Amino acid sequence: PSLLSYRTNLLIPGIGIRDVDDTGGAMRNDAQHRIYHIDVRFPNHHEARAWGVKWLDVRVLDSQS
Repeated sequence: PSLLSYRTNLLIPGIGIRDVDDTGGAMRNDAQHRIYHIDVRFPNHHEARAWGVKWLDVRVLDSQS
């Protein structure tokens, strides 16, 4: 939550607007090395695998902090 507060709105290209609802340990560890990543929730595993891993410019629309 120190990087992205819960309920912060993000604009993710190709997906739309999503809210931050989890900040796991991997995100915090990578941030120490100036690598910022997010995990995007999908309705099922098949859709998540179809989306894959992408490098995108994600826009923070607002922060709830």
